Amino acid sequence: MVAKKKAPAKKKAAKKKVAPRKKAAPKRRVAAKEKRPVGRPPKYSSVEELETLIEEYFHGDDAFMIVGDGIKVHAPTVSGLAYHLDMSTEALRNYEQKGEFLATIKKAKQRVEIALEKRLGGTAPAGTIFNLKNNFGWKDKQEIDHNVAMSHEDALDQLDG
Repeated sequence: MVAKKKAPAKKKAAKKKVAPRKKAAPKRRVAAKEKRPVGRPPKYSSVEELETLIEEYFHGDDAFMIVGDGIKVHAPTVSGLAYHLDMSTEALRNYEQKGEFLATIKKAKQRVEIALEKRLGGTAPAGTIFNLKNNFGWKDKQEIDHNVAMSHEDALDQLDG
C-alpha cells in the first residue's frame, strides 16, 4: 500500500459579528378615500393674493420699458409677470393648470397678449410676432383642409355634368 498525502486543511474564516437587523416600521396604509397632497404646496394661498400682485406688476415699473428719448412704453411680458410673482415662467404655466388660479392667470396672460397686439403696428414688430407665436399659440401659416366629403360617383357625375 502506498501512503497518500493529505491535502492541507482549509482554515475556517473567522465569522464577522453582525448586529441583529432592526424590524422595519410597518408601512402606513392610506385609505382609498384619503388623498394626500403631492408636490410643493402652492406659493399663494388665495386668488385675491395673486390678483393683488398681478395688478402691482401691470401698474409698476416692471411692466414698462424705456424707448427712444426716455419715453416709457407699457410692455408687460409673461416672463416679467412670472419674475414679479417670484416664480419661474414654467411655474406660472403650472399655476394655470390649478383650478382655483386658472381664470386669474389666463386673464393676466390675456392682458400681456393685448399689450403685444397693440405693439404690432410699430416700426419693428418682429420681436412682438415672435413673442405672440411662442407664448400665445399664434401661427404664421395657412391651414388648408384637403378633405372632401364627396363620393367617387358624385364626383364623376359632376365631371360628366
